Amino acid sequence: MSGSALLATSSTSVYVVFNIGTMPCVRVKKNVTTGACVMEVEMEEAVEDEEPVEMEEEQEEEVSQKRETINEMGPAVHLWFDKPCRLIITGQSDMGKTTLAVDIILTRILKNVRRCYAACPTFNEQPALEKLRNVPGAFPREHVFTTVDDDVFESIHAALVARPAPTLLFVDDAAAEASTNKGHKGSFSRLCLASRHIHLYIVGIFQSLKSCSPSLRYNTEGLISFLPRRVTDIDILAEEFNPAPARANSKKWVAQALDHCWKNWRFAFIYREGFTGITHYYCGFDEEIEVPEEFDT
Repeated sequence: MSGSALLATSSTSVYVVFNIGTMPCVRVKKNVTTGACVMEVEMEEAVEDEEPVEMEEEQEEEVSQKRETINEMGPAVHLWFDKPCRLIITGQSDMGKTTLAVDIILTRILKNVRRCYAACPTFNEQPALEKLRNVPGAFPREHVFTTVDDDVFESIHAALVARPAPTLLFVDDAAAEASTNKGHKGSFSRLCLASRHIHLYIVGIFQSLKSCSPSLRYNTEGLISFLPRRVTDIDILAEEFNPAPARANSKKWVAQALDHCWKNWRFAFIYREGFTGITHYYCGFDEEIEVPEEFDT
């Protein structure tokens, strides 16, 4: 038998306790007096029994103040965060994508999850992510991946299957497009497709929609679009997030709606209903843009 041994006592006997190999949860207790051996197994505490990740009062107040000045949370943001969902935030650099993502995670998602993962090369240094790093126990070191490949997402998937519990996965496209954009293949794609079934929230930040996995784009419930750097992003939105794809000139309406949002509230929030697939456009999180019965020619 390999492993370590230590001396333990009880009210009636003296035992030698052996930890078997690298498995500290399996022990053999040998009674020194009688020579009898008993194997004991200590089970790891279930993830489901853990308390939800919570912010301290000072953090909650600070996020609330920031919301009033930067990312006013209107009624649309309350549509679907009470259950696992997927959210894409896209746009060119320095538009406030990460700041908004952090605000949404802190105010709408953390209270619903039991553990968090991050696939982000700059997670430990980026100032905009400081509030996430400061939430006690939210992102333990072993759950933060600054070097990302397909094996990372495979290990996350395996953990979710082995120990089901509401979980958040935060992804920055700088994590490596090669691992987050393999079309409909790869472990990240599998996470995107199965997220509702494995109790997984996904929040992904991408500078371009083209670098976002189609598996995430096709199945996401929410998308926040800041002004893009490339026109191809508008084409993708018109093709994949069109509220009336069968109507003539609907793509032109999508472009006009996006332009209205970018000019008046910095970003457009697009919410896609489950089951029906009906797509809603919001200017920020407040003003829903009505889809007309007929589009202008």
